Amino acid sequence: MTRLSFELVDPNSGEGASAEAVVDPKLVEDLNFYRSQGPTSKAFLIWIDTVKGEVSWQLRKIREFGLG
Repeated sequence: MTRLSFELVDPNSGEGASAEAVVDPKLVEDLNFYRSQGPTSKAFLIWIDTVKGEVSWQLRKIREFGLG
């Protein structure tokens, strides 16, 4: 397992916070691969559920402005 620090932003309020989580090494692999691809039309999203102690992630396609 790997410990990561995150800077978090609430998309609704714009407020932020910091968090630390112990994550599956697969998250680190996927994040490094995503970052190595250069600009894409995808966002790498990470969810931290502090109540359940779970971290999940996914790649999500970003709609282009005005084409949505």
